[in-house]
Amino acid sequence: MPDPRGFPKGPRARDIVDAYMHLDAIKVKTRDLR
Repeated sequence: MPDPRGFPKGPRARDIVDAYMHLDAIKVKTRDLR
C-alpha cells in the first residue's frame, strides 16, 4: 500500500486512501475465510 502521506492533500486523496484501506479489509476477510 502506498504511503498516504505521499498523496496530495484534498478530498480526492482521502478517497484514494479509503479505497486502499477498503481493499486491505477485503483481503483480510478473504484470508480469514480460507
